[in-house]
Amino acid sequence: MNTVPDGCETQTRMVDLKVVGTNFWRGWYATGTAHASNNDNTLTGEFSGVYNSYYVFSLAGVTASFVTSVSLVAAYEANATADPMETFSIWDVTTAATTVENTAGINVPIHTDLMTGTSYGTQTLTAAQLGTTITIPLSAQAATDVKAKLGTDFVIGFHLDTPPGWIRFGNTAASTMRLEINYLP
Repeated sequence: MNTVPDGCETQTRMVDLKVVGTNFWRGWYATGTAHASNNDNTLTGEFSGVYNSYYVFSLAGVTASFVTSVSLVAAYEANATADPMETFSIWDVTTAATTVENTAGINVPIHTDLMTGTSYGTQTLTAAQLGTTITIPLSAQAATDVKAKLGTDFVIGFHLDTPPGWIRFGNTAASTMRLEINYLP
């Protein structure tokens, strides 16, 4: 027992990637290949076009008076490049989660939304980090946006900043892709 009131103590909540039935709400949009919502594959970078990935997290049932910080915890699963390091950026997504997940075909506005707007951060990874789970602190704006999305879905976009090549995160059912939310109750 401590002397700090519970309402003043920062708490942590882990929120996994949204899953509806057996469908993981993650995927990609590309400049030359059609998106399909039943394809749970993720690809960020260049592979017969430019691919941007998205990840959806359900914040239903999550409550907080203030979100102090947000980090992304992700399994770094694949890297198809000869580069010793890759840098990618994480972005806010203003397109509704159901639209991002369920729109079929080539959609330039969604593809663009996954790599523009408010940057939540960038991360440089090395080949030595392949097969590991990494934690990426997101910006203060990400914490503000998570607070605004409590009770609904929160979507982030990934873009590879150092093409050519591509990278993958949280691509298999058993892999990690979650938000770590630090908050005040």
